[in-house]
Amino acid sequence: MHHLICAFALLCTFPVAFAQQKPLNPDISLNGLIHYQLGSQGNTPNSEFKNGWSLKEAELRITSNLDAYFRGDVTLAFEKAEETLHGGEEEYHIEPEEIFVETLQVPGVTFRVGKYLLPFGKHNELHTHAFYFIDAPLSQSALFHEHGLSETGLGAYYLAPTPWFMEVSAHANEASNEHVFGTGTNDDLMGLYHLKNLWDINDASTFEWTFSYGHGRDQDYQFNHIYNSSLTYKWRPVEKSKNTSFSWTLDASAAQNSYGESGIQQGPINAFSTWMIYQFDTNWWAQFRYGQQNFKTDSLGATEKNSILVGYIPTEYSAIRLQYDLIDDPAEAENEQRGTLQFNFSMGAHPAHAY
Repeated sequence: MHHLICAFALLCTFPVAFAQQKPLNPDISLNGLIHYQLGSQGNTPNSEFKNGWSLKEAELRITSNLDAYFRGDVTLAFEKAEETLHGGEEEYHIEPEEIFVETLQVPGVTFRVGKYLLPFGKHNELHTHAFYFIDAPLSQSALFHEHGLSETGLGAYYLAPTPWFMEVSAHANEASNEHVFGTGTNDDLMGLYHLKNLWDINDASTFEWTFSYGHGRDQDYQFNHIYNSSLTYKWRPVEKSKNTSFSWTLDASAAQNSYGESGIQQGPINAFSTWMIYQFDTNWWAQFRYGQQNFKTDSLGATEKNSILVGYIPTEYSAIRLQYDLIDDPAEAENEQRGTLQFNFSMGAHPAHAY
């Protein structure tokens, strides 16, 4: 009888113990990007965008509240090594895209410490699988290239007590991005300041304006300055039965100085991109994007890029997208044409994306 009572007591306490342990289990998700590409320059030796099938990236994300005071977020990307992109043997490496901890209980302010994607413009905070198009817009890639601006440091986010949504943030991070900073000295920091405003026009429409400014020492140990401003309009009908939506974005960036892949100084640069996204049915999307980048010291003129995308997105866990790019680079004899088919899938409990 004594053994039965002990066994019954153990069974009664097990669900309680399990419930207490469950919050310690983090949310884990895995995202994969599989591409098939055909391009007019996809078979050249130094092309970063090779023709044929490729595993573009696999992203593992782990998120959890550490306790009542802190939340942790880890994103690891499995992607092709740099040698593979330029014709070497196919190899993959693990890249920590984001590893940070942020506060939950500090009144009025959220502090974040670690490596994270900085709030510069409309696009930089997005992970690869959440890009609006298959690749990054010129307003980002012209300054930071495909990986964006992800640095280690400390940031503070403040939600202002205004009638509309206004978020102000300030960041002190390492200045390691070699395309606009990259001194190679660990104690050199970059400062970044970001302002985000969001207004409700009516029940169906919103308008957003952001401004970003950053500064830090570059490879020549001179102070460099980067700027961005973006406008976004979004519309979605109030009626639940209408599965349509529309958004338009204008995103513009500039840097006082920039550096190429080989560390050669390219001088001041400015770039902008504008895109429209139209959901015309429950699972179907049509998108258009135009971008332009210009080096002020380049007499050849600006590089232009046009992109058209059609996407079939049955759920938030899977998407099939087809994109066509036409790139006019004055330094090249002919325009580059590129077609990319992408299969995008996610498994597990993935956090919601930013609005």
